[in-house]
Amino acid sequence: MVSSAPSSNAPSRLSTPNPLQNPRFTSQASTAEDLLKSQTVGLVHLSDFRKRRAEALEQKEREAQAATYGRYGSITAPGSATPSTGVSTPQPSKKKRRQVAKGKLSFGLEEEEEENTEESATSAIATPRSSTPDGAASRTACPVYPNFNQITHEKRRLGPNSNVRLAPKAMTKSVLLREAETREQLRKEFLSMQEAVKATEILIPFVFYDGTNSPGGVVKVKKGDYVWLFLDRSRKVGAQLGVGSGEKTGSRREWSRVGVDDLMLIRGEIIIPHHYELYYFIVNKTLGPTNIPLFDYAPTIVPAPSSASSSPSSSPEPPSPHSSDPKKPRFSQLPTKSSSLSRLEGAKDDPNFTKVVDRRWYERNKHIFPASVWEEFDPSKDYAQGKRTDAQALVDFPPICVFRGSKPGKLNALIQDKTLQIFQLWVILGFSAINRENQKALRRMRSTFSPSLTLPDSLVLRNLARDITKAEAGAGYQVGQAEIIGDDEATISALENFNNIYHPDFQPTIFNGWDQTDFSDTLFRYVILPYNAWAQKIVRRPTDVVFMTHVLIYLCTSVPSAILLVYHFSWPHAIFHWLMQAWYSGAFTLMLHNHIHNNGILAKKHAWFDHIWPYILEPLMGHTWDSYYYHHVKHHHVENNGPGDLSSTLRYQRDELLHFLHYFGRFAILVWLELPLYFIRKKKRGLAIRTAASEFSSYALIYFLARYNFRATIFVLMIPLLQMRLGMMVGNWGQHALVDELEPDSDFRSSVTLIDVASNRYCFNDGYHTSHHLHPRRHWRDHPLAFTRAKPQYRQGRALVFQNIDYIMMTVTLLRKDYLHLASCLVPMGDQIGMSQTEIADMLRTKTKKFSEGDILKKYGKLS
Repeated sequence: MVSSAPSSNAPSRLSTPNPLQNPRFTSQASTAEDLLKSQTVGLVHLSDFRKRRAEALEQKEREAQAATYGRYGSITAPGSATPSTGVSTPQPSKKKRRQVAKGKLSFGLEEEEEENTEESATSAIATPRSSTPDGAASRTACPVYPNFNQITHEKRRLGPNSNVRLAPKAMTKSVLLREAETREQLRKEFLSMQEAVKATEILIPFVFYDGTNSPGGVVKVKKGDYVWLFLDRSRKVGAQLGVGSGEKTGSRREWSRVGVDDLMLIRGEIIIPHHYELYYFIVNKTLGPTNIPLFDYAPTIVPAPSSASSSPSSSPEPPSPHSSDPKKPRFSQLPTKSSSLSRLEGAKDDPNFTKVVDRRWYERNKHIFPASVWEEFDPSKDYAQGKRTDAQALVDFPPICVFRGSKPGKLNALIQDKTLQIFQLWVILGFSAINRENQKALRRMRSTFSPSLTLPDSLVLRNLARDITKAEAGAGYQVGQAEIIGDDEATISALENFNNIYHPDFQPTIFNGWDQTDFSDTLFRYVILPYNAWAQKIVRRPTDVVFMTHVLIYLCTSVPSAILLVYHFSWPHAIFHWLMQAWYSGAFTLMLHNHIHNNGILAKKHAWFDHIWPYILEPLMGHTWDSYYYHHVKHHHVENNGPGDLSSTLRYQRDELLHFLHYFGRFAILVWLELPLYFIRKKKRGLAIRTAASEFSSYALIYFLARYNFRATIFVLMIPLLQMRLGMMVGNWGQHALVDELEPDSDFRSSVTLIDVASNRYCFNDGYHTSHHLHPRRHWRDHPLAFTRAKPQYRQGRALVFQNIDYIMMTVTLLRKDYLHLASCLVPMGDQIGMSQTEIADMLRTKTKKFSEGDILKKYGKLS
């Protein structure tokens, strides 16, 4: 048969085989390097190359392991990819067989290939071998080893597989009997342990709720008791306390007519049905919507206190002697006389988490927050993963809703009345993904949110709580970033409008203790508005009517009382005058603080009066003439609590009482000498002379008045002076006790911010001390706005922000070393979010350590 001219793709007829044209002579097993070359074409990153290399090595290891046990893996044929085109050709399915050992070289006769060109051209290109069992016979014998194809290999025996377990033994009657006895013994042990757990006594503090929390008490129950039993005992406690009526006897008759079915138990926001055992929630660790266990008690046996002090669980615990006073704070009413009861589980739980509610009240108010977010417990529902949908109508409630009333230039009372509820709602909506520790902190923060806070403070706290919720929830929080920014922007806008005299929401501060919404329409229209219009013409800024109010109060009460006491002394009058001045001293000092920083508080046309009134009132309030100005403005803000500050806290261990006494004694006794010497060292002789003159002239006034009436001088000048200097040092200690050990010269880390009633409502936003140090001349009403705008800087600077504590209690708490209480008052920002209470307490403890002289020289580069 004559063939045509050979094509370019025809196999070469050279004596040396060409592996590129005949895949028979290529390697029959691809190596890891071959796989790596074929899989790494076009890669860019080193990480992708390493990943492909690891996959190739893993594939070869699996193939080698399969070959060891006599199994073949799916290995790609080397000839599956044509070298000329590089396109894979689909292979026909073929029966896998065991490969025989091959020599390093094998030669086939080219003539046989020519005869079978038309039959096997396609198969020769697709596969180098025949896929049928007869393919071995079609091959030519090897000229070197003629009997190569007849060589047989003994099948390899498979070894035992260690992954296969041994066959189980036969189950005889004795074996089955022993297993049944073991199961029965374990069942009895479990039941006995379960009964012991159910018999364990616990304490459940609670409050009665009818729109407000009324102090309830504490009930002792067992973990295996039913919910209705707890409600029955709480009903008896309510009868003993006289809750719900002015007369205790009438209240007892009312509670005697209330049945258990008329009461509801609310744990968090979950209504617990009566028929459930407490043990069900304890052993299952059932979580509520806030991802907090509904009953956070140990599901194991807890050692009880001594049996001598235990009492039958059928009787309710005696209420606290203070629980019947409605004016007392709603604290946990724990049995204080029995130390054994206080050691029971639940003795220190928050009573506000457990509410006993009259079902009739709930039916009337279930559409109103917070009853609108309560829901009955459903065992098939996962509250930890659920989303709150009950209050979606209030989700879009704007941060500030403006309702124009009949009073010009003021917000409607609904704003301040509902501010707490809006704040609580925003916190609740983000609780689903917060860890348990910070949920407790937020719940404590929410429960201590005082309705007496100023409107700017309530807006700032709500905004901070929203930040905490968003940071803790992370991706699980279903509110977009635009809404977060909108909340910040809305808060800033509301604070700006509150201070903008041209905006309808503007409110001047007229009194410290009352807002405009606290007055009746008649009183507001005919008394407050005319006084406000007159006072705004006298003060420098329309927001500062309260300064004029205080000046008039002091001039009309303190001055006449002091004059009368000097000319006609009496002990009751002296004690009353001292207490009155002690009450005045805080607000007066902070008003004077604004006066000295801004060169007055009254309009320029009344500058003469603005210059006179401090000299009249300063001695009566405990200040020496002008010394506060020289020490605070010309000295403290220059040194900024540094090593040269005479009132610096760096060289003291700031949680030690003896160190504080040394700190106070030095200031009270030596300030008249040290302050002039400081100005002399700084080459400010004029300030030194004026400071010394102010101190000595004040002491001269005390001396001459004492010669006229010594007893009156004690109460009019001496006691207020000692009292003021103690108060100033206590306040300054609290302001600068928590100093960062790494950056003590940072304004963010050497002072604190307090958002509380005493510091901000009654003392003109003195709690924003960090903001004051950043800008000493900033107006007192601008501090909440400046703080909200600078939140990123506060977070980056790791500033400390506290709520529900003032500077006096800050100092007292530090001297008591009660860092856990301080941690509970901290409002976390930035990296502080997510820290546990213990971690926060440890962090605060490091910020009260004394700085050695070497540390001061290293941090400040000077010693004075």
